Amino acid sequence: MSLVSSIVAALIAAGHGTAGGTDIFAYRWPPSPLSGYLIIPMGGSIPSEVQGGEGIDYPGFQVQVRDPSMETAEQLAEQVRLALNGIAAGDYTVFTTRSHAVDLTSPDDLKAGTYRFSADFETIYVR
Repeated sequence: MSLVSSIVAALIAAGHGTAGGTDIFAYRWPPSPLSGYLIIPMGGSIPSEVQGGEGIDYPGFQVQVRDPSMETAEQLAEQVRLALNGIAAGDYTVFTTRSHAVDLTSPDDLKAGTYRFSADFETIYVR
């Protein structure tokens, strides 16, 4: 299972969102709904063989939360950060990389009447 699919399943299992493409999205936000979760795969640390090990990757990802309420967006992003930290999601072991959700709200978000917060993660994937 891919990283994104694994994280969609983990978010649903943790009670955040109901289905991919409905209120959990991958790669980029759709124009609506104004509330939801976005998973963005990101590069991680260098693979273990570069460091002298064998067959371990460290892919990262970000979960963004969007909502018309700044407080709700921040609270949900922090809940996601805590819910996913230390879990196994498919073939990935997930760890948060920051100690609190980060405000990503842009002027375009404000024009649309939304706020965005994120939680960043790194994973361990044994090939």
